[in-house]
Amino acid sequence: MTSPSWIVCDWTQRYRLPVALPSGSLEAFYFVQNLFDTDWEQAIFAFQSRLRTESSGVTGIHFVPGNPRTFIGGVAWYF
Repeated sequence: MTSPSWIVCDWTQRYRLPVALPSGSLEAFYFVQNLFDTDWEQAIFAFQSRLRTESSGVTGIHFVPGNPRTFIGGVAWYF
């Protein structure tokens, strides 16, 4: 049994702001996770499970869905 593969691309951009501070510097940033909004599975597990009504276990594929496209941004102060 093999699991499928995916290519997931992220994008990050940083810009040092030209602001005069007594100490340190300011930087603006943004980050895009899953840039192309790929439908992917973060983790895949194969194990046996059984419901109360079943007499024997069934081997099944269980997965954790991957993150959808997410935008993160902010300002950082380095001092």
